[in-house]
Amino acid sequence: MRLHTGPNGRREVLPIHRRHVAIASFVAAALALLAIVASLRAVSTWRFYLPRFGQSSFIGLGFNPTPGRSASKSVSAQGVQRVEIEAPIGSVSVSTGSPTRFGLHWTVSGNPAGAVTTSLAGGVLTIRFAPNTTIPINVAQLSVTMPGGLPLGARVGTGTLSVQGAIPSLSATVQTGALKVIGFTGSLSAVDHVGPMSVQNATIKGPLSLVVGTGPLNFSGDPGLAATITDQLGPINLNITPSGQLAVRAQVPLGPFASGFPGLSTGTNGTFRGTIGGGKPGYLRVTDQTGPVNISPF
Repeated sequence: MRLHTGPNGRREVLPIHRRHVAIASFVAAALALLAIVASLRAVSTWRFYLPRFGQSSFIGLGFNPTPGRSASKSVSAQGVQRVEIEAPIGSVSVSTGSPTRFGLHWTVSGNPAGAVTTSLAGGVLTIRFAPNTTIPINVAQLSVTMPGGLPLGARVGTGTLSVQGAIPSLSATVQTGALKVIGFTGSLSAVDHVGPMSVQNATIKGPLSLVVGTGPLNFSGDPGLAATITDQLGPINLNITPSGQLAVRAQVPLGPFASGFPGLSTGTNGTFRGTIGGGKPGYLRVTDQTGPVNISPF
């Protein structure tokens, strides 16, 4: 509610429309997301420096990248049935490589010793990346090459996560930052609380679950036969080639819905249904509290 002075001089209470509240919330969240992304990109390139004695006595601001220190490690894949990666902070990239060993390479701003630890228990290899500094974030990087065919769980607190390769099952979570999956085949469950999510050239075999709290969500490829896609605050763009006949239900309470498929209704602020593709029956459920949402052929 808000106050307004009427023609008789009295203070009147006027309603605040839901659309105005949603638009204001979206703008605030978008600005917060841009600030986070900017800090992740910029913090690693700033450093203060002091001149040597005998030189001019001012403090300057340089833009040279902060140098990182790197280390590597190789781990046998014998006995490993599943992989778990944990990183409270930093940038993590995962790809497939040797069928018999894991390759780990990391860079941190401080001492790299102890930044990466591994343990094997019950067939689960846990890789933990815990650099001993919180800034600069971009300097804290972990690259993992793993044998194809192993299920993977990966969790990043503040930073980024990128996964590419022949991984049959992936469960990925990012608290704050970007999540990117490229060329994936298998079942996929991904959550990004604050940040953009991008799944490109995917072939989903099994269930698909994508959840974004605040940020854009982009998907291209085959969503499989049991897909649920949710975004609380941000646009959803799906470029898909369905391998089955999918019953689509798209809920967009506030925002436009567009489709490039015939038979799938479009409009603004509502629930939209239709059927796309052919073959085995399945479903695609899309929910976006504040759109827009677009579904088009890939």
